[in-house]
Amino acid sequence: GDGGEANDELDRLKGQVEALEEQLSRAKSLISSITATDDDGDAKKRKVDNDTYYFSSYSNTGIHEVMLRDTVRTAAYENAILSNSETLFRDKTVI
Repeated sequence: GDGGEANDELDRLKGQVEALEEQLSRAKSLISSITATDDDGDAKKRKVDNDTYYFSSYSNTGIHEVMLRDTVRTAAYENAILSNSETLFRDKTVI
């Protein structure tokens, strides 16, 4: 009965907490990697190239789930692709 459903929900929530803790850890690591301290202990920013920032931001699968659940975004992409397929994708391989 309800005990099994409650345990399933608890397991799901624990999984979400673990995923969020991992995301937080990665965020802290990224922030640490782009900041440094000067001799006075004040934080100063290091320059991070765009590729590093871009690929780091998409390294966790959670962001992909959020984007796929965004039906407005997904529909807009689908519409753009289908409406322009002849000009954008002619003689091209699309994965």
